Amino acid sequence: MILQALKQYIESNPGATLNQVARHFSMDDDATLAMLQPWVKRHRLQIVKLGSCSGNCGCSASEDQWQLFWQSEHSIGVTCSA
Repeated sequence: MILQALKQYIESNPGATLNQVARHFSMDDDATLAMLQPWVKRHRLQIVKLGSCSGNCGCSASEDQWQLFWQSEHSIGVTCSA
């Protein structure tokens, strides 16, 4: 049930940070990331590292920030180059 809710939240909020998702579900970042790993391994979820935060979002400013993007079945394995 929680996995489906996580998926729906990420699909509805493309680019949401790991911290935002964790706070929405009242979980810590590590637990949220652990729950998302099966989707990452199946290439259904893309996690993009943003670097350190300014601290304005409520996280510790020293923590790395991660942005989450759900991958549709049509975009799996497709890469774009500039």
